[in-house]
Amino acid sequence: MFVVKSGRAQWVYNFPGRSNGFETEVLPDSASGQIPLVAGDTVLIEGHLTLTHDAPGKLIAKQERGSQ
Repeated sequence: MFVVKSGRAQWVYNFPGRSNGFETEVLPDSASGQIPLVAGDTVLIEGHLTLTHDAPGKLIAKQERGSQ
């Protein structure tokens, strides 16, 4: 997955656990025992298919459905 740090897309390997279709548990790395994300990280969920690690970028908020 990609997280945004200092205006750059950073590739982060993750180990997904349980999911309910909206939220997915992230498990600790088996080698280090560390969870690769921290509270407050911005995870990209759209528009990331052509990104590369450390690519510069700008976040643009997606307008919520129903709001004008």
